[in-house]
Amino acid sequence: MTPAMRAAVESGRHIGLTISDPVLVQETNNTVVWLYPEPVIAKVATRREAAEDLQLEHAVAVELVGLDAEIAAPLRGAIPTVHETTGYVVTLWERLVEEPQLQVPEAELAAH
Repeated sequence: MTPAMRAAVESGRHIGLTISDPVLVQETNNTVVWLYPEPVIAKVATRREAAEDLQLEHAVAVELVGLDAEIAAPLRGAIPTVHETTGYVVTLWERLVEEPQLQVPEAELAAH
């Protein structure tokens, strides 16, 4: 488990989540981890310059949720935290479940 994944798991457990098998979803400007089996995604800023952006993203999302925007919402009651061991900033989000895509035959799509 990478330090970023450990920061995600420990942050989730700190607020009472039960995490048995975390799943690395993405590793780009932030490390994104599904805290499986919980319906929670953790975003971890592993670079100092990314930490500020992640905190701003969280603040904007909180405001948008307040306006009833349909977005991936920060986990209710969870605020951006600094993981004590790594110093990484961690935010927790509600996991969105992707709805199955409707498959339209190409000929039908072209007709419209």
